[in-house]
Amino acid sequence: MKTKNISSLIITGEIGIGKTTLLKKILFEKNLHYTGFFTEKIIENQKIVGYKISEINRNSQTFAHINFESQKRFYHFGINNSVFEEYGVQILDRSLSSGKLIVLDELGVIEQTSKKFCNKIKDVFSFERPIYAIIQKRAWNFWNKLLDGKLQTIPILEINSTNRNNIYSMKY
Repeated sequence: MKTKNISSLIITGEIGIGKTTLLKKILFEKNLHYTGFFTEKIIENQKIVGYKISEINRNSQTFAHINFESQKRFYHFGINNSVFEEYGVQILDRSLSSGKLIVLDELGVIEQTSKKFCNKIKDVFSFERPIYAIIQKRAWNFWNKLLDGKLQTIPILEINSTNRNNIYSMKY
């Protein structure tokens, strides 16, 4: 499907509610060509030990892990900010030059720690390019303010425990 026929979309909700599952369902059902990134949990022995940013159809890099020695911490995870400062910005640069739908999964609290990454996100939203973004509900105010209220101009799907099953069964 060509990018010109696609509108942007924001998906939000609490942690673990199924935002990424819904996004992947929509991308699959619409057979869209896209670029960007997914944030993925690193699980060992059925326990979350970190998070990584994975460029679509490319590599991934770990940005948060329980074994990282770092001044920047998020709960019990050490944060490697250079992953956003360098790799995250490179992903966004490649996404902007691709001409495809840009997927941002996800914009949360940890991503806010990188000024360079945040500035690049502002660039992404300033282009006339469709974006499918997942924004953590608890991080909404930060990202909306950073983007000068632009999130309010994009269709928003908020997933919660009440509408979760209905949203998954909808056709997109």
